[in-house]
Amino acid sequence: MFDVIIGHKSSDPYRDRNLHYVIEYYLDKAPECNVIIVEQHTDTDVSKYGERVKYIKIDTGNDELYSRSAGYNAGMEISDKELVLLVDNDCIVVPPVMNNIKSLMGKHRALLPYNFCNDLSEKETLQLVDTSVASKGTIRGGKNVCYGGSMFVYRDAFYEIGGYDEGFMGWGAEDTAFQHKLVTLVGLGRISGEYPMFHMYHPIASSIDWRRSEGYRKNRNLLDNIKAMTKSNLLEYINSYEPTYKLIDTTTRGNDVEI
Repeated sequence: MFDVIIGHKSSDPYRDRNLHYVIEYYLDKAPECNVIIVEQHTDTDVSKYGERVKYIKIDTGNDELYSRSAGYNAGMEISDKELVLLVDNDCIVVPPVMNNIKSLMGKHRALLPYNFCNDLSEKETLQLVDTSVASKGTIRGGKNVCYGGSMFVYRDAFYEIGGYDEGFMGWGAEDTAFQHKLVTLVGLGRISGEYPMFHMYHPIASSIDWRRSEGYRKNRNLLDNIKAMTKSNLLEYINSYEPTYKLIDTTTRGNDVEI
């Protein structure tokens, strides 16, 4: 049906808890799918989940900053499905979308699988983990607002736009750049109906500090440059991409991928 690709870096107990919950969630709610975990800097044991969870570790050459872009690109190398769900390690796409994704995609080659994002509080996240029942949470920014967090995309469309841009390091702007390339070059569908995406709680202080950093400024400048490109210049820029990561064979993690 489709593969689920999740990037991860263990930075606090909240993110580790969220990762394990979303792995179990997608294994349960999307029983025909494999889950691919791509980790950087840290090591997470996923062997208890069995053969449907594939684990790889990558090295981007940067010992400090996490690269979601490299994680998704590496996951696509491992996946053998024509359709993938790229999703954060704390985001929940609801079952009605996953169960009907082929019809919802229609002629679209990429689709945002939600039309509003529900941010769960710490208490609501604990309730979700303990009972698998999600509260309504707080709608972030209103409905029909485009965020990152999750995206269905066909393999050919992903590679036609060059995948994720690995020039983005650390947090911020890489999803917006990816969506801009989709809109410009292959199209991006928006789902209709009342379909939320649930975002699990984790501390946000580090993200606030990052907004003030030189790294975030560089990411924003790169995004502005990409948005200013003509279509032909964008294609030329994409063709200049070079991978920043290498795959690491982590033989102690359980269900590792041979590379």
